[in-house]
Amino acid sequence: MDLLRKSLRGGGGAAGAFGRLDARDVLVVEGSYDHVETVLDLLGLKHECVSVKRLEKTRLEGRRVLLINCSSEAPSLGTVERVRRFVEQGGYLLTTDWGIENVLRRAFPDYLKPIQRRGRNVITPNEVISIKAVARARRHFLLSGTTLADGAKWWLEESSYPFEVLKPDEVDVLIDSDDLEKEYGSRAVAATFRYGKGRVFHMLGHFYQKEGNLKGTFSTQRLTANFVIAAIRRR
Repeated sequence: MDLLRKSLRGGGGAAGAFGRLDARDVLVVEGSYDHVETVLDLLGLKHECVSVKRLEKTRLEGRRVLLINCSSEAPSLGTVERVRRFVEQGGYLLTTDWGIENVLRRAFPDYLKPIQRRGRNVITPNEVISIKAVARARRHFLLSGTTLADGAKWWLEESSYPFEVLKPDEVDVLIDSDDLEKEYGSRAVAATFRYGKGRVFHMLGHFYQKEGNLKGTFSTQRLTANFVIAAIRRR
């Protein structure tokens, strides 16, 4: 985490950008398996946390960033529709792993979807894969300060959901994997797209890494910070 803080100090006023946020600006939906709030805590970035059930009654208006952890519990259809409107009206949404099924497939069905075989979502074993920044996306602002150009290792917990891109002209794949393509026919590990006035970012696997390597963990933590900065600067 010291490495992450140092990289942000040289990141074009990131500390100042974070200082303009209050806790209501950043809402984290707690997960069963992922814990992106740990990255925010270590960065000293103010935020609020709610459960999936409490999200139903939590106001999204006026917030800038919504981060939905991988969870075995899916929000209701009404909540998913509120999340869609949140993005359409300018909100920034980050999801991990099962968020592709629980949120994105339902709110933005034309952009990303879990890979399916015989009508069921494909799931991964517990494994570590090689990942790297997509060459044409290495200057994307969400990859700023990351160290993925030469590749890294990334842990996928058992039953992660590999996904495919449905609108390649509108979705930017930022991180991909030869290992994924060989096994599942899709290279995408992390992808982002604009929707209305807002932005969506999705990552396969968990930001809370137990295996993999330091380079992969650091880079995805930096991605989280970059996403919050992008929400502040409306990028």
